[in-house]
Amino acid sequence: MPESPITHSENRCKVLATNLPGERVVAKRSKIGRPRRSRNHTRLFKVLHSDHPLGNCTLICHILEFKIGHATPVLTQKVIAMMTAEEKFVFDLQGYLIIENALTPAEVEELNQVSDRVFPRDYEDGSSDRKGYRNTDRVSKWDPACQRLIDHPNITPYLEELLGPMFRLDHDYCIFMSPDSQKGGGLHGGPERDSGSHFFKHYDGTIRNGLSVMTFFLADAGPGDGGFVCVPGSHKTNFLSLLPEDVKRHERAAPYVLQPVVKAGDALLFTEALIHGTRPWTADHERRTFLYKYSPGNMSWAETYYDADEYFDPTEQQRRILAPPSTGRRKPSLD
Repeated sequence: MPESPITHSENRCKVLATNLPGERVVAKRSKIGRPRRSRNHTRLFKVLHSDHPLGNCTLICHILEFKIGHATPVLTQKVIAMMTAEEKFVFDLQGYLIIENALTPAEVEELNQVSDRVFPRDYEDGSSDRKGYRNTDRVSKWDPACQRLIDHPNITPYLEELLGPMFRLDHDYCIFMSPDSQKGGGLHGGPERDSGSHFFKHYDGTIRNGLSVMTFFLADAGPGDGGFVCVPGSHKTNFLSLLPEDVKRHERAAPYVLQPVVKAGDALLFTEALIHGTRPWTADHERRTFLYKYSPGNMSWAETYYDADEYFDPTEQQRRILAPPSTGRRKPSLD
């Protein structure tokens, strides 16, 4: 398998990007800052970009690490998840993206077990004005398995690419719906809503979003099952106010309102600038979803912030993602 070395002399770090046969992969220097010194005093260079158009969303890199005080570099291999050019095109086009198999079957099973233990659902208790609908917030604190979703390696490349390197977790909750649910939630959202916190912007090849949602599916959502629906491309609409009221309330099925089909273990990322909502659930099994909502590091939609000390021995990376919003001297979210 051919290799194309890219040398960054100014950083004294060489990156060897392993590419597909006959195809060239070019790694570019990150624009978010210089390589940082890790705890073991190693200079690292983080590969964040590739011009490979369609390949897998991982890039296998061989990295020469130059340890401070040592003349001989150490060769290591690192698998770096990346957002492909096609995925970026699809998100720009639709305002959402399905990340297939973001979670393994074992992770899905564990999260379902945690949900049943921590949040048992009695759909007949009359505590909700929506029949067959249950939700609660701060599911990220339920269990270490839920906490790991905060910076799951299969989703963070998308958050970094679409919200910027200093993204933060804004708030999170779950939605469960029984097969006989009679009410969902009307269409809402759209560009520049909620005091400007819902936005989609692009300039010179870079996309930036405001509040965005990573939805983890713990059960299938097949054709016509209901649940999450959206108007693809509406994150760029110039006529938000012209959306008919009967379509907003799901009283009339409009052909431009789509229900994405997903499998358990998939994740769906969408910008809140996208018009979206919830249809009644008609499948013969329970709808099970976790929604983790992220914002750029300098803003918050939620009125309250997280306390990282309330979590299960959080990593430094998780602490940065859980931190309150700020601008000055804020560090990148990912290691």
